Amino acid sequence: MLDYEFRIMRSFRAMLSRRILFLLISCMLLLQSCFYQHRGLDGTEADSVAVDSVEFAEEHHYSVGFNFVVKVDSLALCTEIPSRAQQLAFMPDSVSVYLDEDLVVAEIQIVPEDELDTVWVKVARDQVTQGWLRESQLLDSISPDDPISSAIYFFSGTHMWGTVALVLLLGLIVFVQMMRNKREKGLLTSRMLIYSPYPVLLYLSMGGSAVFYASLQLFAPNAWTEFYFHPTLNPFAVEPLLGAFLFSFWLMVLFFMATIDDAFRQLRASHALLYLLSVVTALAVLYIFFSLSTLVFVGYPLFALFAVLLTYLYFRYLSPRYRCGHCGRPFHTKGHCPHCGTLNE
Repeated sequence: MLDYEFRIMRSFRAMLSRRILFLLISCMLLLQSCFYQHRGLDGTEADSVAVDSVEFAEEHHYSVGFNFVVKVDSLALCTEIPSRAQQLAFMPDSVSVYLDEDLVVAEIQIVPEDELDTVWVKVARDQVTQGWLRESQLLDSISPDDPISSAIYFFSGTHMWGTVALVLLLGLIVFVQMMRNKREKGLLTSRMLIYSPYPVLLYLSMGGSAVFYASLQLFAPNAWTEFYFHPTLNPFAVEPLLGAFLFSFWLMVLFFMATIDDAFRQLRASHALLYLLSVVTALAVLYIFFSLSTLVFVGYPLFALFAVLLTYLYFRYLSPRYRCGHCGRPFHTKGHCPHCGTLNE
């Protein structure tokens, strides 16, 4: 029996090594193809940009020719910059742009007499629809024309409540489905578990990503703003702290793919879907908890404690030490297989 267990462990390690190698190769291929080349201000694609526009871009992270997408239902643009008297009396004529419409920065002016915001930006949807508005109002209503920037806009700031609502919805779905299948023996325990290291690594990578994200907000906000306006998924093309965040993100993607694979290998399709839904819910909770707790500096010790506790629970209860002689699925301790019920001694 010991020789059989040894052969099982050796084959499992070989399979694990091949899978990790495949995931690493896939990650490197993705990194080679995920860099997005943005329009630069070095003269190669914008020879007409003035020096002051370059200086403005260094401070504000965008300049003339930058593309935005409207993220509010409607946005009013003034046909001209209102004077001081107009601001006190009435605003000039305006035109409107609407949700998901593309805008390009046409001109930037500094208005020192404006007490609310001295920077006014002229944006254009087309040759006819264009106008001015304050930079602060513009940035609250748009995002850069990039899918990564749009995702950051959605999951940040006041949109955090949308993530909370998603967590509650996912948790409710998982609870209802578990209660619906409660009569099936073992569904809430052994049949809803997979014996794999990938869910643990997934939770750790999500927690680490949340900690890195909050650390960027605390210690390198300018780097995060630059990433927001000029995003890339290549962790080797940015500064170290931001690169660590992107690297943890890619690890999370790879571990999630491996978790999906193991879930469908070890569970029935309906149980695997329910298990993955519970995993997504847990990931959302971890993201919210560690990103908020790190902002008040308690996230660092809490994440260290979480990593130690999760690692202990994995090796204590969920590490795949054996495989069933009947169905071939992994399990932790000798005895009845949690999947088919066969006695393994």
